[in-house]
Amino acid sequence: MSCGPVPDEDHVIRSCAYTTLDGGKPTASSFLPRQPKENPLGDGAYEEHLSAFWQERYGISPLLAVLTAVRSNGKLTVGGQAKLAILEVGTAASAVEQDTGIELTALHLPLDGLDEHAGFSGYDPLDQDGLVADMAEALSEHIKTTGNYHDAPSRS
Repeated sequence: MSCGPVPDEDHVIRSCAYTTLDGGKPTASSFLPRQPKENPLGDGAYEEHLSAFWQERYGISPLLAVLTAVRSNGKLTVGGQAKLAILEVGTAASAVEQDTGIELTALHLPLDGLDEHAGFSGYDPLDQDGLVADMAEALSEHIKTTGNYHDAPSRS
């Protein structure tokens, strides 16, 4: 359930799995909606929002705080070779709208034990080959342009 929008000037952090990187940089695959782990058979269900974490909900070291919260939650994982893409909500949403016409909205979407969870909504999660693919490509190009992606801190 949404607790309201994430302000345009705030940032969300998207975990980009190692398998979605090319030369250490996030690709469009890094920004596609994921199938939940509870849905291993792949029956067409995808996350209804592009899962991310609201950076301003954390303290002094947001990247480390994201990993600590996510790894202690047990429901989500961030691999040691993942990249963390940091998106300013307003500029990322504008880039996607300009390229695709999709009007994304970032929402605060707390999970059980993970209040910092957020996500972009405004797309059809079943349209993996159409506008969703275009949205993912637009986010990938935006993050490459800004260069705002970082190694995930180690598990120690």
